Amino acid sequence: MRVVLIAWAAAVVSGCGMFAGKPVLQEKEPVVAVPAPCEPVRSLNAIATPDTIKEIQARLIVLGFDTGPVDGVLGEKTRIAIRAYQAQHRLLADGLPTPELATHLRSTQQQALH
Repeated sequence: MRVVLIAWAAAVVSGCGMFAGKPVLQEKEPVVAVPAPCEPVRSLNAIATPDTIKEIQARLIVLGFDTGPVDGVLGEKTRIAIRAYQAQHRLLADGLPTPELATHLRSTQQQALH
């Protein structure tokens, strides 16, 4: 049995790595899959508090994105609105309500006021 680095599995799941969904090799013998080095995966709880999600929802609504209610819940409409905003601003469109996204939204709204 050989140990191989399965870079394509990590790339498919997380979108990183230079192989981006392409199998690196095809083995006929059993292998042990070792995850490729990549950015650590963050849980949604570690990304944003309900207050941060509420702020992001409110700011997205002001900018014309439909998040549904401002309730601090990361629902499907909020994820879609976040991805649309991120894509429009050439950010990684992952739909995650990060503190960095909240900062970007604040900056965007301040620029719109001036």
